[in-house]
Amino acid sequence: MRDALQWILTASLMFVVGILFKVAFRNYADEAAQISIRWNIFVVMNRVSSVLVAPLLPIAVTLFYYDQRIRLEGYDIERMMTAAGLNPTAPPTSDIPGAAPSAPEAQP
Repeated sequence: MRDALQWILTASLMFVVGILFKVAFRNYADEAAQISIRWNIFVVMNRVSSVLVAPLLPIAVTLFYYDQRIRLEGYDIERMMTAAGLNPTAPPTSDIPGAAPSAPEAQP
C-alpha cells in the first residue's frame, strides 16, 4: 500500500514538474543534458514522495480504522443507552414558539 501511494504521488509530481520542465527548457537544444536533468528531478521527486508518504501512511490507516470502528459501533451504543433510559432528558422549553427564555427577576 505504501508503494502504491508513493508511486501515485511520484507520478503526479512528475507530471506537474514535467510540464514545468518542458516550458522552462523548450529552447534548450542539448538532449543529453535534458535527460540527465530529468533523471535527477525524478530521483528528487521520488525522495520527496517517500518522505511524505512514509510517516503519514500509519496515521492515515489508524484514522481510517477508528473511523470505521466508531461508525460500526457508535450508533448501537446510543440506541442501547436510550433503551436503558440513561440519556439525559432535554431541558424544558418555553410554551411560546420562538420566544427567548425570560431572565430571572431581580429582588430589590
